[in-house]
Amino acid sequence: MTYLAGLFCLHWKPYECFVAFANMVHTHYFTSLFMMDVNQIVKHIKIFDILYQRYLPELHSQFRKLGFSSEHYLLEWFLTLFTKQLPLDVVARIWDCYVFEGESFIYATAIAILKCCQKLIISSSFDEAALLLRTLPQDIKEEALFSAINTIHIPKYFKKLVENLNKESYIHNI
Repeated sequence: MTYLAGLFCLHWKPYECFVAFANMVHTHYFTSLFMMDVNQIVKHIKIFDILYQRYLPELHSQFRKLGFSSEHYLLEWFLTLFTKQLPLDVVARIWDCYVFEGESFIYATAIAILKCCQKLIISSSFDEAALLLRTLPQDIKEEALFSAINTIHIPKYFKKLVENLNKESYIHNI
């Protein structure tokens, strides 16, 4: 949570930070992650994996051969909303888009990051891939990342899946 709160602190006064942070972490998306609701986390990962396999089948296949699953990196990306992995100016733009477009933008961003790093990852061993995805190359160009994000079109039925996942999580937490 500190990564999320920290970004707010860079831009706003303490009270505004608290309100924005509280509103963000009380969304269905973050509640399921921060409560470590395994069923909900598994659903998030499954949705991501279906999209990942659709948009990057070669990389997805390479990861399966290495025994490398999305859980190795995705949960940290989702929990920190990329603040730990990417430069702050890129993260600020991602957050703007997330607020405007919703949770499906997070999935598109994660796939686009993999797309930008695909060549490096494919030539990596398991350990190298794990390190690469934990730290991400800091030379990922903002425009290249957002161009890649624009190539990822989340189908409406996936958006419905995400909405249903969030509703289910919300009802479960009441």
